[in-house]
Amino acid sequence: MSDIPGGPMANRPVHFIWLLDCSYSMQGEKIGQLNYAIREAVPEMRAVAQDNPAAQLLLRTMTFSTTARWHHQDPVPVEQFTWQDVQVDGMTNLGEALQLAARELDTPPMPQRALKPVLALVSDGVPTDDWKAGLRAVDATRGAARRSGWPSRSARTPTAPCCRSSWAIPSCSRWTRTAPSSWPRRSAGPRRRR
Repeated sequence: MSDIPGGPMANRPVHFIWLLDCSYSMQGEKIGQLNYAIREAVPEMRAVAQDNPAAQLLLRTMTFSTTARWHHQDPVPVEQFTWQDVQVDGMTNLGEALQLAARELDTPPMPQRALKPVLALVSDGVPTDDWKAGLRAVDATRGAARRSGWPSRSARTPTAPCCRSSWAIPSCSRWTRTAPSSWPRRSAGPRRRR
């Protein structure tokens, strides 16, 4: 029996959605690194979830190449999540993936009492579709977030480069709400200090 009046506090869901580039540019070592990184991240996520009993971490993964599709469609508690390796196929349709994710960020299907969701984008290439439309769809969920009581900027997207490439994505420690200003320009790689 709990000493808290009314019983123990219910935990609130936190939806964490991986958006994974599985285009042909990820072939070889890159897709291996992506699969390894997620397998290694899941135990760390479990440890963080155990340290935060007021929140229930729910994981989902989406892959995008020529089409975007759910790899793990239903939210799975991090304690029960099992990673299944992904394979490469097709182009880099990031916009379609963002639009598919945006449909899940609206309330409903996102529960009103959920904490702010997290979108984690892992990509190495330039999007081959209208990624701006997808980003607008994600940004449009902010309006739904305000109606449901979430603060604005409800979905934060950490972006992480899978490997070095001619097109750089900001480091995974940088949280963005909008696309990097370098999209879709190509850079010659990281800038060197002189």
